[in-house]
Amino acid sequence: VLALITEIWCRNKMREYSTMNSLVSGLDLTINEIKDDYIKESYGLRVKEILAFVNLYKFNNKEIARNYAEEIISKNFSPTFNANASYLLGMSYLFDNYDKCLGNILKHRELLIESERKSEIEVIDNNDLPFINNIWRKHSEQPKTNDISEKEHYEAVNGDKTLALKLIDDAIEKEGLSGFKLYYKALATDDKSLFMQSLIFFINRKGDKFYASLPYEHLKGDPIYKPMADLLFMD
Repeated sequence: VLALITEIWCRNKMREYSTMNSLVSGLDLTINEIKDDYIKESYGLRVKEILAFVNLYKFNNKEIARNYAEEIISKNFSPTFNANASYLLGMSYLFDNYDKCLGNILKHRELLIESERKSEIEVIDNNDLPFINNIWRKHSEQPKTNDISEKEHYEAVNGDKTLALKLIDDAIEKEGLSGFKLYYKALATDDKSLFMQSLIFFINRKGDKFYASLPYEHLKGDPIYKPMADLLFMD
């Protein structure tokens, strides 16, 4: 059971949500056979954590994901569980409520500080917080971050689109393509074909319907791309 849970969390780091969904199937039944109550509860909460991520990212079921996250937090089993659940709870509000999104992400950050998880704190500061504030257009200037993509994200929606294209091309050259980079490039160019490529990347490559909603919002009103986008997003 531990080996399978570990594999699933490796898949989570790579955002492979379809694979996570396949691997977690039936895992709760196996956990019920464990006799030690502490281990059973610990592994059971880990499965709920996995199901929260799968429901949010693969299926875009925000309410179900929030219910799992809130249940984990209410158990107060360990700082690690609380930190992970706070992150997921915060991101579930990314498109709905800025204050709830940011508040839970900052709670997640506090728990990381308590656990001295320095590398994860850097990810929050360099990637997640600039990303959230770019989504909600809260930056008054280019964010101070090492993440080239989020600098480009800012320029694409608020600033210099020529600079945005240079930054994103640099990021693609250094790090390769991703659904986010395709989306940011589409924002800078308003190229619907790039939005479609981003949508395909999120759904077909990662099984990620949650973030696929970013390019989908730009395609659902387009008479040419809407039918194709609906087939992918509504499946």
